[in-house]
Amino acid sequence: MKWLRENGDVWYQVNGDFTFEGTDYPLLTLEDLLKSQQSWEVVGEKRSEIFDRLIRSKAQYHVESKQEILRPVANSHINQGFGYIIEGYNNIPKF
Repeated sequence: MKWLRENGDVWYQVNGDFTFEGTDYPLLTLEDLLKSQQSWEVVGEKRSEIFDRLIRSKAQYHVESKQEILRPVANSHINQGFGYIIEGYNNIPKF
């Protein structure tokens, strides 16, 4: 859980001395986490609780900082049970 920043975003990188730094991509990591969870399930594995925690934190960070969440990413949230985080959020394009 050291990947989580105090503001809810995730760190961009871990260094050789195990320190974290850098600003993460706005949506790429979130989208990758959602896709990875889906891929785990497709091959019959159970969901990763750590990935779920990172997804919840990163999504909440997006909402709180009023960043745009693209429709495909929003749909992934809904399909994977995280729709409650973005429910009523207005910064999601219609298409």
